Amino acid sequence: MPPQVIIGGYSQGGTIAASAALQLTPSFKHGPPKALIAIDTLPMAFAQVNLNLHVGQGAGGGVVPYVGNSNTSIKVYYFVGLKDETYPVANQDKAWTRFVTAGYSVTRHGEPGVAHEVALQAGGLAQAAKWIVEQFFPQPRL
Repeated sequence: MPPQVIIGGYSQGGTIAASAALQLTPSFKHGPPKALIAIDTLPMAFAQVNLNLHVGQGAGGGVVPYVGNSNTSIKVYYFVGLKDETYPVANQDKAWTRFVTAGYSVTRHGEPGVAHEVALQAGGLAQAAKWIVEQFFPQPRL
């Protein structure tokens, strides 16, 4: 069985992880990553450049995503502290919605009362680990 790579990051590290996971997939030795984990991350600039929506190119002239070299089979999980003032929640949600529009499976977890500075310790890592287990190591039903 080929290795299952999961790439992720917190804050700016999440932006870099998103860029690597979605833009550089041909470079990965074992194929594209299986998942992208982002904790209090704002991939807005990345989303605007690489997930541009082009009007008039779809059926009936609708809006269609342009994804470039991306692989929409990559599952995306993002954790957002609902008191994040560094990367406001609305901006994070807007950026990740562009991934949904482009065809990615995106799971969001919002944690009440959590500010940007404590997102990792206040549930970000634990929730990401829980999601990884649920997605890639399902428990057999007895």
